[in-house]
Amino acid sequence: MKVTLALIVLFLFSSCQLVYEDNERLFFKGQAEGLNKEAIAGIPVEIYASNTPLTVFELEDLDSNRFFDDIDLIGKGFSNSDGSYGITTISPQGEAILLGYLNRFNTVNYNPQKPTLIIYDLSTIPNDKISYSMPLTTLPDIIPFQIRIERSTNTTDTLVFTAEFPRLTRILNFTTNSGQSNYKEFLGKEVHLNTEVLNDTVNIVQGDTLLFNYTIKNRTIISSGRAEIIVSPSTNEYIFEF
Repeated sequence: MKVTLALIVLFLFSSCQLVYEDNERLFFKGQAEGLNKEAIAGIPVEIYASNTPLTVFELEDLDSNRFFDDIDLIGKGFSNSDGSYGITTISPQGEAILLGYLNRFNTVNYNPQKPTLIIYDLSTIPNDKISYSMPLTTLPDIIPFQIRIERSTNTTDTLVFTAEFPRLTRILNFTTNSGQSNYKEFLGKEVHLNTEVLNDTVNIVQGDTLLFNYTIKNRTIISSGRAEIIVSPSTNEYIFEF
């Protein structure tokens, strides 16, 4: 029984291993810039290959311990002074999934003031099977956004609110959509009578939209609504008074 189990594990492990072509290379090139079209130098760029589809959470955390090592780092570099980058890598055999990472967490030169961008399945981008032109990469600044709740009435009303905002990791998936990931993070609170002021600060990417959903209730719902705030250095605070 133990021998059979060991053989099954060995088979699964070996089936997950990537195999590479001899004397065949791939070339990836692209451009990194800020929200105002300025070049971003020194951004770490990595190319990975995998032979199994990956979930969003696996894509966001390559440093987590995985039972099967079915994803390989096959090339890396940094953007130049003009924001351009070019990476030559080895070529995996078969229908491997190719992934591009810019500014991945915990890499050399990681910039905590910029989001991470993941370009999923580069093979779906028009290419000649040797060279790939990555889409123009925009990496705005991550800025703190303050949510301030002020209590101005002397009633027993209760405020229930949630703030929705996109994750700090961008995923471009050309097999399903060409936009940013719709995955969001949430902040939710209840504010009662004895709370006069409540302050919360969240980190959000400049240019993103924060959604503030609220319900005021007192046994029954009194009012509810939603505010949409496009975050910028000059619009980095939202005050809600009830």
